[in-house]
This record gives sequence, C-alpha cells and structure tokens, in this order.
Amino acid sequence: MKTLIIIVSILLNISFSFSQAGWTLVNSGLGTQTAFYGIYFNDHNTGYICGDAGKIYKTTSSGTNWILLNTGTSIDLCSIKFINQNTGICVGDSGLILKTTNAGLNWYRLNSNTNQLLMCIRFLNNNFAMVSGYEVMLKTTDCGVSWASTILPSTLFMRSVFPVSENVSFAAGYVNFIYSRILKTTNGGISWDSLSIPFSNFLNDIYFVDINTGYAAGTNTRKLDKTTNSGLTWTLTNAPLTAPGTLQCFGPDTIFVAGGPDYVNTYGASMSTNGGLTWMGQYTPTFHSLIAIHMINSSTGFLSGNNGVVLKTTTSGFTEINSTSTIIPIENKLYTNYPNPFNPITTINFDLYRDSEITIRIFDILGNEILKSSEFKKAGSYGMKFDGSELSSGLYFYSLEADNFKDTKKMILIK
Repeated sequence: MKTLIIIVSILLNISFSFSQAGWTLVNSGLGTQTAFYGIYFNDHNTGYICGDAGKIYKTTSSGTNWILLNTGTSIDLCSIKFINQNTGICVGDSGLILKTTNAGLNWYRLNSNTNQLLMCIRFLNNNFAMVSGYEVMLKTTDCGVSWASTILPSTLFMRSVFPVSENVSFAAGYVNFIYSRILKTTNGGISWDSLSIPFSNFLNDIYFVDINTGYAAGTNTRKLDKTTNSGLTWTLTNAPLTAPGTLQCFGPDTIFVAGGPDYVNTYGASMSTNGGLTWMGQYTPTFHSLIAIHMINSSTGFLSGNNGVVLKTTTSGFTEINSTSTIIPIENKLYTNYPNPFNPITTINFDLYRDSEITIRIFDILGNEILKSSEFKKAGSYGMKFDGSELSSGLYFYSLEADNFKDTKKMILIK
C-alpha cells in the first residue's frame, strides 16, 4: 500500500474551551496492530471497521464485541459504506472493491478496472457512489455492478470524495504528497476542475452539507476551512486539532472533526454547533491518530484509527459532569478521587455552594495539562469520571476552580 503520510504540525496558540470528552474505547479483542481506516454503522448496534491486511470486523453490540469477517484478501482496506442492513461496499489498495449482500457474511470482488489505491467511497443514494484514490476517480450508478473511471494527473492523490448530486461532486487530497488540491466536477465525474484554495500541505477529508456549504480538513496551518459558495472561496475556521483527518456534519452548523491528537493534551476531536465560528475541543482517551468517523446522529457516533483504536460516544463527544445531590452544600469543596489509586477509571467529586463557572484541570507530574473542562454549573454536588486508559502509570494532579475557590489534589494511576 502506498504510504499514507500524516504530518503532525504544531498546534496553534489559540484559546479554546476544552471538555472531558465522552469518547470511550470499544476495541476489545481488536489488538493494537491494525490501523482502521474506515468505519460505518447501520444503526446503534451494527457496525463495521476495515483496515490493514484485508481485515473487516463487525459488531452487533455497539462495539462491545467484534467479529473478524472473512474477506478472502490480505490487501489493505481503506473505506467502507453500507446502503442498507445487508448491502455494503469496501475499497482499498490495488484497485480492490469488495461487496457484500448478506451483511458481511460473504464478500466478493468487483471489477474496478484499476490497480491503484482507492481511498474513499461515498454513496449519494442506493445506486450512485463515487470513489477517490491515487491518480483515479471512479463512479458507479448501479451499486458497483459497473464502474466508470477518470484518470487523474500523475501523483495526484485524492483522499476523499463527496457527491452532492449525480452531476456535482467534490474531492480533496494533494499532489506530490505536498500540495493541497480540491477538485470539483459538474458533469458526473467525466472531468474534474481544480479549485483555487488558500492553503497548502495535505487535505485528508471533505464534506458538503449541500451544493454550496462544505468543509475541508487537513494537515496544514489552517486545519479546517469552509466554503458557502460551492468552493469558489474558502474561509478559516480554526478547529483546535493538530492534524484533522476526518469530519462529518449535521446540517450547516453542527460539525464533528477528529484527527491527530496533541501529544500533550490529547484533544483528538472537536465539535462546533455554529458552523465553525467556535469550537469545543474534546479529550479522546488515546494518543493515536484518529482516521475515520461515523456519527449515527448528533449524539451517537464512532471513531477509528491507528493501533486498533475504536472510540464511541453517546453524548456528542462530551462527558457530562453529573449531579449527585440536590442538597445545596455550605461550601465549595473538592474531594479525593475514588478509587485512588485507580486503573483506569476514577471519579472526581466536588461541591458548589452557589451557581458558578467552574474549571477542572488534570496535569501530569511534569505539569503538562492532560485535560481542561470549563462550564457553568448550578449549586449542588457533582461527579466526573476520568479515564486514564491511554496514560502511563504514575502520579497525576487534578484541580477545581470556582469563582475565588481553587483546590488541587493528587491521584495515582497504577496499571
């Protein structure tokens, strides 16, 4: 497989509000040797992930358990989509396209008429789909029975494609493994035009909510850009991620984006509810890059990435700081976490004697901030779970700030 390069750039010194995220690991039995490039869920329970060496796993328990499917290949698989409970298509290296019509029990190979790396497939409807890849774009109008191809210029690698109609599609990637490219077709993929874009380096994903409004994510100093005029111009949104690699939208305003986490703060995901004007960074319990996202709705979704990582949220990526009592305390107080020592989950409890804007921070012994959660809370008693699954054993510190109150305590992670 041609090397998939993700350049980790320096996180911009921009102020954002970060919250302990409601992403939890659901990769039991998957090991740590496989990178999962594609993920798709038919519903809350049934989903699929694909990755290295021809591996496709299926879950019918919302990620609690995974079953390795027989694909009959050891070729790397990059993207997977289903049009119903039974029918799905997976694409990968060497022009490989696999299709199932019985919910993954059997997979058979389709004739793609190419041996190039195929990186992304997206359906417009049950029959029409576009596929992007290295030096080639493919289109089917009969759910994979036949494919029409467009040969792209040498070294042009389109990592993502998004059809908004049978005539109009957008694709994002780069040329010579350096320079960004966004392509647009208005004739169903017969020809593609390169759009003028104000950024460089890699583009990893593109997503359009309608023919005018779309987003492009990549490993460049701009991170995530937005267009509202069908790609004619692009504006910066400054999503707070090191290397955004995948995104999904619900309407023009709600955006989820994930990618390479900051190796100090581990903010691997982010969400905006106002079209990218402001962002809420999300803690993800892994230091590994996140490559693919599938949100079933604006609350429930999954992420997959390197080293066998699969994450799940049912709270839009945020863990609620839950109320534990309706009795109004007489003072602000931060309690010792329980259990302590812990492995890998502990609960941090605190009291507020009046309505306050609170901030909870967690640091390692060197003073590196592991997470920061800031939000408004009414007077009462609260608890917040902290997951240290991807942290090393050792001493950590956590603090609570509320109005003029501040307290810091120690906790020990033992694995």
